[in-house]
Order: sequence, then structure tokens, then C-alpha cells
Amino acid sequence: RERERESEQREKPTYHSSIPAGKPAAGEMYTQSTAILRFFGRKSGLYPSGDDQLKVDEIIEVLHDLIYNLFPMENPVDVKAYRAKFTEKKLRPALQLLEKRIEAGHGKLCIGDELTIADLFLMVVTQMFMSGQLDHIDKDLIANEFPLVFAATQNIKKHARVASYYKQHPPKA
Repeated sequence: RERERESEQREKPTYHSSIPAGKPAAGEMYTQSTAILRFFGRKSGLYPSGDDQLKVDEIIEVLHDLIYNLFPMENPVDVKAYRAKFTEKKLRPALQLLEKRIEAGHGKLCIGDELTIADLFLMVVTQMFMSGQLDHIDKDLIANEFPLVFAATQNIKKHARVASYYKQHPPKA
């Protein structure tokens, strides 16, 4: 039995702890958070088809770009200056685009009234920016300057499916 366990350990792929990974299929390990998000979005009915799929994908990619560009790639770097430039060149333009998309949807959420994976991703990313835990990022920027993004985030949190999930799986303090 010990040999079997050793063999199983050797056969398991190892992943760097910073790579998002999950097992959506029996025994297979997959990486890349947005690929996993889309996979489960299809399975749960939260990933639309047609033109709405393009809208959802655009929002996800805009948010993904924000996360990618949030942290400087060079070291050492003046983080305060980097984040000021990030806010002006990346964050504000992205939030302006999201405001337009939410407004065009005539709804409470990203692309209308139906919950999508874009909404879930928006909620997670905006909560990160509003947390006050990112040095040199104004935690009130979204609430003060982007009211539709802020309102959508609040509406997503209140959505029956999201609220039910958080009731069953409360966030860790």
C-alpha cells in the first residue's frame, strides 16, 4: 500500500501555489482561473451564448487586465508612483468602460438583469479595490466616481444565488 501511495504522489502534477487550479473533471487538474470560471459558468447557466457571451467575455478580460497590471513587474519600483499611474491609465478607463456596459444593459447587473460569471468576477475584483488593503489605491474611488459599478456590485451581493452561497459558505475573517 505504501508503494501505491508513493506512486500516486509521483504521478500527481504539482502546481505553483500562485496558479489558480481546480478539478472540474474527474481526476484532471486544470489551471487558469478564467478558464475554470467559464467552465463552471456553462455548467451552472451563468455563461450566456451569442452576443451576451461576447459582452461577458469583454468584462471578464477588462477585469483580468486590471488584476494583471495591478502589481509592478520590475523590482525595485516606486509602488506609490506605479499605483498612481495604474489608477489613471488603467483603473479609471476600465471602470469607465464598465459603467458604459452596465448602463447599456439597462439592468442592475453587468449586462442586464440576469446573473452571469461577469457579475461574479466584477464583485470579487471591485471588493478587492474597495477593501482598503491595496496600498496607494483609493478604496472609495469606485463608490465616489463610478456609481453604476458600485451599485452593480451591491446588487450582485444581494442576488438570491450569491446571497445563498455566502449564507452556506461565510467568508473567513
